[in-house]
Amino acid sequence: MERMNSRNECELLRGANQQLDRFLMRFAPAAVSGTKEEVEAILQLQRTLKSVGALLRHDVQHSQDGEVQSELAIYRANLIKLRRALAALQDSAASCQARLLARQRHLNAAQAWCVASQTTR
Repeated sequence: MERMNSRNECELLRGANQQLDRFLMRFAPAAVSGTKEEVEAILQLQRTLKSVGALLRHDVQHSQDGEVQSELAIYRANLIKLRRALAALQDSAASCQARLLARQRHLNAAQAWCVASQTTR
């Protein structure tokens, strides 16, 4: 595949930056709750990153176009923010998982107690 023209490269990068901005504004400050919206946003983010990855494999980073270079700089900054946000979301998901496992153990113990108390009557 040959390189796109600078205008198309710039549009793809600008769209990716807008997608990253929307994701970061919506999900970065929030705790993970496992909603369908979160899953869809992550899948969209994955598609966005893949599309820019394909563009980068075709040497866009060496473009002489100032707008392309500007969008690339914004994209790099967004990736750094995304890395931090994903780490925070991972921590949130791990905490949520730990709480759910503790609840499950409690429910299993309560269920075992109920079964034991019914058989001793």
